[in-house]
Amino acid sequence: MEMHHISINSFLKLMLQELEKIILLNLSIPEITAQFSVISNLGSLIPRLVFAPIEEIAFNLFAKIKQKNDPNLLDLFCQILKFVSLTGYLTIVFGIPYLDAGVSILLGPSWTQNVIYKY
Repeated sequence: MEMHHISINSFLKLMLQELEKIILLNLSIPEITAQFSVISNLGSLIPRLVFAPIEEIAFNLFAKIKQKNDPNLLDLFCQILKFVSLTGYLTIVFGIPYLDAGVSILLGPSWTQNVIYKY
């Protein structure tokens, strides 16, 4: 029974992660799919570079907090969570309005004329 539950969860996780690519491959033209892939990969590169070290630090702190019950470590962990949350909120608030400028700087002005988010 446990293996059945794990299989269902794995399938749902795969669908949630890859469903957008499957839909794009089946329903759209190759140019839009290519634009989506470039923007998606560039958009996920920055969070991976910024948040990966923070995630490792937080993971190690969480293990130490569980072992030692040190209030200083708990305060540091809370500060890291606040920083990550604030960074995410700022990205959501300012990322969408400045998307044209970011794409123009990273990929050139020809990409801002006909990219997928304008459809």
